[in-house]
Amino acid sequence: MSSAGTRSSLALPALLLLLSACSGSKEVPAFAPGDYAVYRYSGSYRKDPVTLKRTVEAAPAGGDIIFLNQWESAGEKRTWREHIAPRPYDLTHNLAGRVELPDGDGWSEVSNPDNMKLLELRDGTLFNPQGLPHLRKEEPGEFLAGGNKYPCVVKTYRTMVGGKRALLVRREAKGFKWGPLSEEYKAIQSADFVFRSELIEEGNRRP
Repeated sequence: MSSAGTRSSLALPALLLLLSACSGSKEVPAFAPGDYAVYRYSGSYRKDPVTLKRTVEAAPAGGDIIFLNQWESAGEKRTWREHIAPRPYDLTHNLAGRVELPDGDGWSEVSNPDNMKLLELRDGTLFNPQGLPHLRKEEPGEFLAGGNKYPCVVKTYRTMVGGKRALLVRREAKGFKWGPLSEEYKAIQSADFVFRSELIEEGNRRP
């Protein structure tokens, strides 16, 4: 498969990473060392919820942005680094040029062919519906996370999940660099979420 074809095949699952680095803007988000965001992933798609914290370790002008990732679920924890080029496509789809794992007091680079190692490390933070969602409604709203209120746009889509008609509700804040504030998939006429991702906290803690 060509490089362009590989990138296209990864676009859909990467779009659904709730800790995606931006929301599809053509401008590169202004990440700075110490920026962080914490997201929680839950629903019937998996037994135990997942929490993922991403922290910017470095963002040199023109160089790769280095994200420290801390993943936790049911007492299991893992940590890794992602080096992502400061390009809108790469940040939106979380395409890491380098992935590093802890090695004693340092870090060791691991192979990441077609971004598959990164997808493995991010287990539980992905959800693939069947086909592309179709926008049905858009309205202003508000989202509360970490004691902060975020004015947002609430977009409701029709989609398919597990062979059944479903709704996707996505909350987006203009200029928010970590991606959607929340995404919720549930079957129509059901109160249970199949998949939910939500911002828990974000801000800056300078090293």
